[in-house]
Amino acid sequence: MPGGKKISGPELDMIKNHFARLVPLYDDTKIAFKIVQRHTTTWKWGEYAILVYSEKKPNYLANIGYMVQQLEMFLTALDIGTCWCGIGQPKEEDKTYEGMDFAIMLMMEKSEEGQFRKSMHEAKRREADKIKTGEGFDSIAEVARFAPSAVNFQPWLMECEGNKIRVYRNSMRMAKLKWDTLRFFQRMDVGIFMFFVEMCLKHEKKDFTRTLYIDKGEDLKE
Repeated sequence: MPGGKKISGPELDMIKNHFARLVPLYDDTKIAFKIVQRHTTTWKWGEYAILVYSEKKPNYLANIGYMVQQLEMFLTALDIGTCWCGIGQPKEEDKTYEGMDFAIMLMMEKSEEGQFRKSMHEAKRREADKIKTGEGFDSIAEVARFAPSAVNFQPWLMECEGNKIRVYRNSMRMAKLKWDTLRFFQRMDVGIFMFFVEMCLKHEKKDFTRTLYIDKGEDLKE
């Protein structure tokens, strides 16, 4: 909701400079960001919108989710509130940028005191045992389950076996969205969740290597 504080010019410069520090899942997938004033989009809340553009290569949506979640956490550290906006659209001339198509926008606004949640447990999420199978990594699942997702859909599954964690997109989790729209956001959500899992592993000083597989869209529609 609109507040009295505004994002300053130096803060905007910090945000723009931070774009280059975001770590991708795929080094060969080009991605770009553009900051515009909120009133130039179809969205009604926020001060600015960060428009996200990407090449449409395999798993590009997971790459977007992984990188934009890093950006969201950086903004939170600056006391800037954010909101993923899947249904908002930029003006026509902003639908392409540097030869890439618009994918999603992240709204942002300077937070007033007390607007952030006091505890992550205030967020409504499924219990850890609902998103995880197998033994081990309970502390990872307990934190990673708080990752944000489109319409709070939480379309992920953590499969733990020995010293391995496998992350899947759970297409059995349905929502009141068209199937193509649902699958679009699910793929982005998995990238967000992967960032949370890796962040937790690093926090616990657990070394890991990552193997990525292409999401071929073989969904179950039950």
